[in-house]
Amino acid sequence: MNHQELLLLPSFEEEDIKSLYRTSLYANGVHRLLFRMNQTVDNPLIVKPRYRAVDLMHFSKGTVSALPSSSFDTLSLSEGENVRFYYREDLVRNADLTEDPFERTSKGANSLECLYVPYEERYSTGDAHLHKMGDRQDWLDYIVQFFHDMTKMNVWMEPGITHHSFLFNRDGGIEAFMTYDLLRLAPSYDEEKVRKNNLMMLWQFVDHLSGTLPNEVMNQLIEQHGSKLNRLYSFIQRSDFLLSDFDGVKRMMNLTMFSKQKKKEVGVFLDTANILIGTGNLVFDFHHFLKILYGDAEQYHVKDKYATVFYPEYEEQERTDKVAKRITALKGLLEEQGFHVLKASNDKEKAKEIIDGEEMDADDLALMDKIRERKNKYEEVLLLTGDGHFLPIVEELNEEGIKVKIASVSEADTNQAFISRYEKDHKFLVDYGGCFTLY
Repeated sequence: MNHQELLLLPSFEEEDIKSLYRTSLYANGVHRLLFRMNQTVDNPLIVKPRYRAVDLMHFSKGTVSALPSSSFDTLSLSEGENVRFYYREDLVRNADLTEDPFERTSKGANSLECLYVPYEERYSTGDAHLHKMGDRQDWLDYIVQFFHDMTKMNVWMEPGITHHSFLFNRDGGIEAFMTYDLLRLAPSYDEEKVRKNNLMMLWQFVDHLSGTLPNEVMNQLIEQHGSKLNRLYSFIQRSDFLLSDFDGVKRMMNLTMFSKQKKKEVGVFLDTANILIGTGNLVFDFHHFLKILYGDAEQYHVKDKYATVFYPEYEEQERTDKVAKRITALKGLLEEQGFHVLKASNDKEKAKEIIDGEEMDADDLALMDKIRERKNKYEEVLLLTGDGHFLPIVEELNEEGIKVKIASVSEADTNQAFISRYEKDHKFLVDYGGCFTLY
């Protein structure tokens, strides 16, 4: 082995010598399978799986070039120990084998199968690329596309994937992915869970990057308000980032008008009982509706979202607990769609109360109080209700110069005053069929 080849190693996060061979074997298998899967996706960062056995003494003596540097350091500490011996011990102990599974490979007992690429001068084996990353932004496109393609192939990405997981060139461009031990091929995993997990891993990647890049590079990128990293960093701070998808992430990164757009702060308020009664046995995707209403930059418009649920109190505690369990499940569904859920109660079975001679619902009152508390933070309020009890607060907001949009389920569920007075700013949810799904 010589310096004409560059070894691309797994992460080797655990420095336990007993784990090295197992990790290497796993990363090798994942890479080979993923390379075949990638034929339909064609992600350029998944290089051809070329592996060869490398004696660990080369790492101790420093006679090989390898990345990531932390993995190289781990192997250099092994001092050529028999890594397969430890792996064999585990196999024999756990499988109760009577024959030595590595009897035929004893000559390579202190070696690992390592991925390699022909060494080229353009590769960055130190920190040279870090100081160039501020001059270009295409590396971030490659990173996001890699996360996107892993998600399309239903690959679960583990914590620990950072910019050290990728091979860069000296000009700050990106060449290949390295740490295949941090990927899980998960064909049976729920696609929605994989998407959310990988979005979270992208969030961790960007967060780690912001604390690792040289200050002058971060300042260069962040000060460029229109830079892709700045857009992405702002995007992942939104409370409903995990409700997005990678197509939305890429669109947000590439908004050509980003730096010129004025950030309009919108507050969304959901009259849960009114809307859910109207939707019946259908689930409404509020996130998708907001994307339609506000476009791809929805997360940059919607500041926060509030909803209310009413917890009744019955004479029979068992009935109270049973209903509370159902409402708590509903609360969880709303929180998954990014809502802050307000709990309302009045120690009664019904939400109805008499306020100044008028019948009002406790959950409606709680939502109105929250609107009044937060109204000065918004330029626009989206109110999801058809209940006429909200007419006064709509007029109140308009008088204060706050634009109000209203969305109700259908004409049959809507107070006619909303339709006649706010026709231009009113929407029916039934007109957005693509936002509905069955329970």
